[in-house]
Amino acid sequence: MENNKDMNLWDLCVKTVQALINLIKACGRFLAEMLRVIYRRWWIVGIVMLVAIVCALYYSRTDNLRYEVNAVVYLNGPSAQDVERAYLALNSSLHREGYTRQYVGETLGLTPAEAHRLCRFETFRVIDNLNNGTADYIDWSHSNNGTDTLHVQMPDRLVLQFECRNLAAVENIEKGIMAYLNGKQQFIDEFSAYKAHKERQLFFDQMQIEKLDTLTSRMYSQAGHPQIQSSTWDLTMGKQEITLPIEDIEEYFDRKLLRDRRYMLCSAPVTLQDRFIADGNPINNRRKVLAIAIVAALILGSGLGYAIENFKRFMTFLKKHD
Repeated sequence: MENNKDMNLWDLCVKTVQALINLIKACGRFLAEMLRVIYRRWWIVGIVMLVAIVCALYYSRTDNLRYEVNAVVYLNGPSAQDVERAYLALNSSLHREGYTRQYVGETLGLTPAEAHRLCRFETFRVIDNLNNGTADYIDWSHSNNGTDTLHVQMPDRLVLQFECRNLAAVENIEKGIMAYLNGKQQFIDEFSAYKAHKERQLFFDQMQIEKLDTLTSRMYSQAGHPQIQSSTWDLTMGKQEITLPIEDIEEYFDRKLLRDRRYMLCSAPVTLQDRFIADGNPINNRRKVLAIAIVAALILGSGLGYAIENFKRFMTFLKKHD
């Protein structure tokens, strides 16, 4: 039985290798046929190549270069889903029937020329791997579905992206986007509630620190008693040892520091972590577009030449049997 299994496995390996060899041979024959057609029908391939290069150069001209511009924003009250919905509504308006870029430009307070340069709006989630409030990476591929308990989507961070054809207008587009998001009444109401909640948290932390500090001071004031011995963290009262709440005070200080920092950033419903930053490498840069155009022209030109050759043969076959 073992020999039969070994032979079956060996046969499977042999057939797999043979299939790979046949595939390589087929690719070789295809490339050889393509080269033959290109050599015999060079004028067809040349015309297609010329048209493709002209189209590529026109598409990648300087005033048509498309850039991606990104920014990370803090959400102070509004949920990430609501901000995404409001932001992506701009993208829907760009491609919805009956709407124009001018309509989006009016919504963002842009001039018609600046609005004409807008191409696309997109959002991406910020992922926290340890669920400790620290941003670890951006989900550029939209692979996180929101139910992952290990890689958690941060509820108060979001990446806003837009695509435009004029980097000179980025600053005005940034101002328009922030004014559009921060002008929504729903977001303003949620921001007011969020800010009041942060103020109550800070007040609570301060009160806890003062209470713990008062308790520690009282314990230290009793350290001169003959039956009380003190150390850095502990007090020994007779046979009873009491741990001072120094670590609790430090923990509250650290927590208050983080909340103070977050409260300082809480100046509007949606605030920028930094400015909108443009990717210096355009999406349709000339080298990439030309490379794609040349490969496509070779495939299309050789395919067209092959079709013409077969068409002539087919017509000749019909004439012989007429």
